[in-house]
Amino acid sequence: MNKKQIIILSIVFIILVTAVAFKFFIQGQDVRAAKEVYAPLSLSFDPAVVEKIVIERGVGTAPVELVKENGQWSVKSFWGAKADEEKVKSLLDALQGAKGELRSADKALLKDFGIEDQDAIVLKLKNAADASLLDLKIGTQKAGFDGFFIRKAGASEVYFADVPFDRLL
Repeated sequence: MNKKQIIILSIVFIILVTAVAFKFFIQGQDVRAAKEVYAPLSLSFDPAVVEKIVIERGVGTAPVELVKENGQWSVKSFWGAKADEEKVKSLLDALQGAKGELRSADKALLKDFGIEDQDAIVLKLKNAADASLLDLKIGTQKAGFDGFFIRKAGASEVYFADVPFDRLL
């Protein structure tokens, strides 16, 4: 290679390095501007008061009922089989600390999230008097790796929450 070719290749190399550095600088600003906005979902309830958890799929299906009797959780709908205490505690803790990002407030879009009353997975928390503490609808459309679409019963606001319901229920 002669001296002229080395100079031309050096200039091309410097231009490429500058362009790549500029691209990373611009992308870094775009990523910071496009962060997701998670807010607490205010699913307020006292885990110590929860005495019953009802899980059902849509309307008209047989629910799975977890009942707390004498301080022990059992699956009432499966002949009183003992429930995994740690899993129940993890579910209640995850619900209490859930954060989400608003995805829709339009009732017409509920079907897109698989979160209509007849399609959604229903999760109800009840106290000893069988009064509802929380009535939550979980969408059947998967949203990312660990996320699910959720909404409170009767509400039209759909949130993306990164609560791993598939491992907690």
